[in-house]
Amino acid sequence: MPPRGGAPNGGAPDTGSGGSAPTGACTFDVKASLSTAIGTVGIVEWSVSGLPSVESAEIEFELVNPANDEMNRGGKAPVSEPKASGNRTLLLGLKGNRDYTFRVVASGGGTSCQSDSQSIKTGPVANSVPSVQVSTNNAGARAGGFIITSGGVGNLGGPGGGGGNSPVFILDADGDVVWWFSAPNQTSRAHMSWEGTDMWMMALNVQNTGGQMRRVSMDGLDVQMSVSGLEGGHHDFTVAPGGVVTVISWTSAGTDPPSHIIERSPDGMLKTIATLDSKYYAGGQSAFGGSGTFHANAIHFHLGNPDDPSDDAYTISDRNPNLFIKIKRSGELLWQFGGSNPVGKSFMVAGGTWQVNHGHHLQPNGNFLFFNNGNFGGQSMVLEYKLDETSWTAQKVWEYRPPASPTLGDAQRLPNGNTLVTSSSTGTIQEVTSGGQVIQEFKTASLGYADWRPTLYGPPAR
Repeated sequence: MPPRGGAPNGGAPDTGSGGSAPTGACTFDVKASLSTAIGTVGIVEWSVSGLPSVESAEIEFELVNPANDEMNRGGKAPVSEPKASGNRTLLLGLKGNRDYTFRVVASGGGTSCQSDSQSIKTGPVANSVPSVQVSTNNAGARAGGFIITSGGVGNLGGPGGGGGNSPVFILDADGDVVWWFSAPNQTSRAHMSWEGTDMWMMALNVQNTGGQMRRVSMDGLDVQMSVSGLEGGHHDFTVAPGGVVTVISWTSAGTDPPSHIIERSPDGMLKTIATLDSKYYAGGQSAFGGSGTFHANAIHFHLGNPDDPSDDAYTISDRNPNLFIKIKRSGELLWQFGGSNPVGKSFMVAGGTWQVNHGHHLQPNGNFLFFNNGNFGGQSMVLEYKLDETSWTAQKVWEYRPPASPTLGDAQRLPNGNTLVTSSSTGTIQEVTSGGQVIQEFKTASLGYADWRPTLYGPPAR
């Protein structure tokens, strides 16, 4: 059944053209419609005859009459395990109330053919989606891609409110909302599954009183409103290959108890791989006044050897002792970065200390990028350190001062060398150069963490 909420406002969705379209030796039967839950998601059902076999296929789609400054003009939707008939493919990343053309391209047995061009018109973006102000200073220097984010905790009583029940949404590089869905209260993180088939979203759940994990297919039609076993999840989660979701989860109610790291497999099996207490690192000063306490708040998955899952790892942030750790999926502690009194290997930090860390990105080159909130109401910083696992040193190599954010906050290095910086409390996402120039800024009332993807198909960026 379609979910409650999150549907586009207005009349019934427009459908695209369909019918048989012969091209050379092939004949295609194509039908296009819009999702009844999300009016910017196209659904293409198609079949093809005349090929010796169907070995690969994709759908090419293009925006009709794009504006000169629009970066997102279309793309290619890959077809997983294509067949001669019974294919159903989603068109993702479409703007609201716009016209698109598309065609199916299929190959097999040394033959390739394509359907005639078809058309589809998207519906409006739901009124529940927060408005986003866009400021672009250098359009040609943008990274492109898409940003997945949420309403977060709100801007702590400032103008505009925010947070609350704002939906999860996806922005394209032009600042247009291309996908949305109703979310739990104060959603701090949303991630597409590793394979790109579903969206997962989590309530912030600071004190283990209102936890909820929600899953929805990317067409918005298959929904788990509250995923069993993950009610204790808080702040952040990450995704791994094979449909795995890994959650930071409270061990108990109260003020800053330790957290479990729990992996959930697609069949619903839960596995606790670590409990983040003094066996992993020393606790620190709580925002609520306690000492020696734990408050893990951000986690990322790191793909190791694709042929050896035991080489995979997680990096985890804890804001009380101002540190990060890296652990294997087995739970083995690999290292500590920041903090004091390390249990195992740790880096000698050169270039200053920090206070209250949240979102982070361990890059493929070994550099570590993170959002440092600073004292409550004080200056926030984005810091980058070069980690050397031979000398066990960490040297600061870059910093940037974004709008202050006493809660959450995120940073991610983009493929073009720019950095995506999310100041959650002020509802600001910036793409900045290595020299600190703001290429583009998106502004709304409040945000959670943010996740940049080059495309809405397949695995996330590393």
